[in-house]
Amino acid sequence: MDHDFREMIAVSDPRLKPIFFSPFDSGKGWHDFLVKEFGQSPSIKTLALAAGQPERYFQSLYIACWVYQPVVKGTFLISYETLPHSPKGVWDAVNNLAGRWSSHLGTHSKTLTGHSASEVERPEWRIPGIGVKLRPLASGRASFKFVQGGNELLVQNIKFDGDQTHTGTEYTGRGYLMLKMEGHLAHTLNHLVAFQHKGKGKFGKVFNNALADLATQEDHLNIIKANEYANGWNAVIKAVAGSKASTLTTSPATLAHDVVAELCGVIWSKETKVKGQLHARYNFFNPSKTPESISRDVYCMDNSDVGVILEYLLEEAQKEQVIESTRINEVFKEMRQYKDEVKSIIRSLQSDRGRHSRFASEVIIRAPELDAELSQLMDVITSHHPGGRFHRQPYRI
Repeated sequence: MDHDFREMIAVSDPRLKPIFFSPFDSGKGWHDFLVKEFGQSPSIKTLALAAGQPERYFQSLYIACWVYQPVVKGTFLISYETLPHSPKGVWDAVNNLAGRWSSHLGTHSKTLTGHSASEVERPEWRIPGIGVKLRPLASGRASFKFVQGGNELLVQNIKFDGDQTHTGTEYTGRGYLMLKMEGHLAHTLNHLVAFQHKGKGKFGKVFNNALADLATQEDHLNIIKANEYANGWNAVIKAVAGSKASTLTTSPATLAHDVVAELCGVIWSKETKVKGQLHARYNFFNPSKTPESISRDVYCMDNSDVGVILEYLLEEAQKEQVIESTRINEVFKEMRQYKDEVKSIIRSLQSDRGRHSRFASEVIIRAPELDAELSQLMDVITSHHPGGRFHRQPYRI
């Protein structure tokens, strides 16, 4: 979180009112929340995964992630190996949350691949004559009250099996805890409208216009406008995979790293101008190498280097030159059409020095990084209110 945003919170800037539910619309509310959930010296180690109340744990963890990196819409992935609590215990707790359908990260299916940490209050339906009570799935009112308009917290386990990445029920020792705020409960009319909007190759609909406006008007606050997967990137993945056999799965659960590695192999298999330019620009693109070895070389790079190559390929795509390959032309056409999404993924990859896993532009976090951000927010709040004395102060950016 940017320092100026911490200042806004500390002095209870009135612009927080249409963004946050109480108590998060005031410095005192934030202070009391931090002390209650994370302790006087804030740390996620203080969080308790209480039996019978796991939703509170995931909601507090999401808010800690949001303090780390404010987002208008987006996804957080926390590395399970870095959690201070039992990773397997947290993994199992996710699977014990109320199930819900989710299309996020390519998990759209007939099974309940996502989970809700919103303590949904569902109305009871009684079947006359037999005394059976039913609580309809994902209907009713959600209790996650953080950003206004965000009514549900989607939680998923993302695991790694070799080179395959997907949701799963058994903890394998590697994986991510995924947290994402949703504007609507699953399988409601509003959720369907938002899903159709996203299906047109756009990011999902914004559910808090005041936050979106603040992100646009005060760019220095570094509020991410949207980092989630949108269908445009899937169109690029499908074009890279082509109609023939491919190592890629055409879904957003495909790592961006794999997409670029496959694309470089495709380019290397065709005698085109782009192949020659790649060789001239990067020494490791050696003419004696096979397309398979080129793909392996790219696959072994870290994300930041892969981002540099993808940026160069987008530059080539935007020249709108005719390439001597139908498949490459199709890839470049999709990259041009969805250039904003590709640019977002490029920025995320280039910031990932030392990492090899990323789906799109989600915020990837190591749990210990959260403590520093929570402490900085607490320090700014207490510097404005020594001794716990809270009062409004004028604030201007």
